[in-house]
Amino acid sequence: MSIALGVRGTQRRAVAAAAFVAAAAAHGAVRAEDRPVWLALTRSTDAQECPDASRVWQSINTLFPNKRVYASADAEQARERVSISVSKQADGYEAVFSIEGEPTAASRLADPDAQCRGLSDALAVALILRLDPEQDSEAKRPQATPSASPAPPPTPPHEEPPRKPLWVAAEGSALAGAGLLSDFAEPAFGAALGFALNWRGPGLRARGLRLISSPTTVGGGSVHVDLWAAMFGPCWRFALSRRWALDPCVELGLGSQRGVAQGLPVHREATATWLGVAPTLTLLARISGPLWLTMGAGGVVLVSGQRYAVDGQVVTEPARFGPLISLGLSLGWDIRSRP
Repeated sequence: MSIALGVRGTQRRAVAAAAFVAAAAAHGAVRAEDRPVWLALTRSTDAQECPDASRVWQSINTLFPNKRVYASADAEQARERVSISVSKQADGYEAVFSIEGEPTAASRLADPDAQCRGLSDALAVALILRLDPEQDSEAKRPQATPSASPAPPPTPPHEEPPRKPLWVAAEGSALAGAGLLSDFAEPAFGAALGFALNWRGPGLRARGLRLISSPTTVGGGSVHVDLWAAMFGPCWRFALSRRWALDPCVELGLGSQRGVAQGLPVHREATATWLGVAPTLTLLARISGPLWLTMGAGGVVLVSGQRYAVDGQVVTEPARFGPLISLGLSLGWDIRSRP
């Protein structure tokens, strides 16, 4: 009797086992009691990669945990003696086995696998069906070794949420502009001092401003105009690199503008509210550590200003828009704040 065995997975082994169930039932070899079995397995020199007797017993123990036979250490004391011969064939390997004392012909198993990987399980099924047919139901569906459930992923250690970077800077700059306090012919110069805050993009800048315009000559005298103001508003930081950054801002300016006539028949001082909106663009370049060079350019849209007249004649009047440039230094620190 010869049975071909496909060995590419447990399903094919189960098919071979089911086929052998019918063959074994035809021989009618029934054993019900527990008993020792002596298993003698020989391999030809070109079939050494095939399983030995210990491998066959290992497959029997795995596939049939409730079997009634066990390996005997002594052939003389064994109740059953099984002889198995494994040899290489042109189309794979062949195992021939017989049970001593049984009148049935030797059984043959063919394994076409080049590495003889399925012969151990096939022999286990065939032997149990001959020695212990009550394992029939298990033989038709060999038990697979239960796979271990995947371990749950390790719980990551508790980590505090990252802190948002807060940029704090103190700034000072020199200013120059035109048309801010008087006409474009009279430039104004001054200084600003303040601070800036920034949270990885959005920020705020506030500073105090002092501007003094060049005097406007009138007859034998002059008119001097100056300004005290506070400017504040939102900014947005673009970090170009570790050494360069760009800050566009829109600031609201609110202050007091003063005009003083000198060398004229009537010396009079007048003040007025100054209100303007200043869009600016500031380029920052790191000098060293927290020290940055700041270069700004923009302008001021005048909302409310004051013109000055002497004897009913207007001598100076600010423009509606005037350019403003700045050059200064900034000391900045990156502080990690809580989210």
